[in-house]
Amino acid sequence: MNNNEALLSDLREFIDFFIMKYKYENIGIIRKIRAKSGLNKDVSEEKWYELFISKSAINHCLKILLIKIFEDKNKVLPKLNTEGFKHWSKMVVDIENQYNNIYKMALKDILTISELRKAFKKSDYDVYVIDNELASYIINKLLKYDFDKITVQDVYRIIQILYNEHGELKYFYKPSPAVDFINELIQKKEILI
Repeated sequence: MNNNEALLSDLREFIDFFIMKYKYENIGIIRKIRAKSGLNKDVSEEKWYELFISKSAINHCLKILLIKIFEDKNKVLPKLNTEGFKHWSKMVVDIENQYNNIYKMALKDILTISELRKAFKKSDYDVYVIDNELASYIINKLLKYDFDKITVQDVYRIIQILYNEHGELKYFYKPSPAVDFINELIQKKEILI
């Protein structure tokens, strides 16, 4: 299995875990979002929820991946990569219970950089949150990868594969901020930092 296949496999596992964890949570909120939006009325209610949580899972997955990429490319101070975790392991006694807090700090750092902020814009997909269990799961999966050479085209291909595996997410409901960010970079032929 090459590195891209291994990465895709790890991302799929996280997405499946996210969906399994939140499948029955926030149904009332999602029902209101669906009714208020009036979008995708031709999709059954059950399928709508399934597509919504899948798109939310991919958006969250991509946000964490982008943070790790930006850290590996030295755009922000490391927190979620190997260097960052060595630092945090020395400072925090119960690091296994602090993954979500480290993720939140990494997210705050990202939001200080204006050209990256758009990928992390709040959206309806943030009705679900990255708790310690999810943060620990994905961060530990991504620690083995070094993304200093990854390109925007690589990330775009990952998105396309994940979106295709979960149905027609590209046209479902509203755009995902993290995916929109990558799509804009592709359209403008910009590099990923």
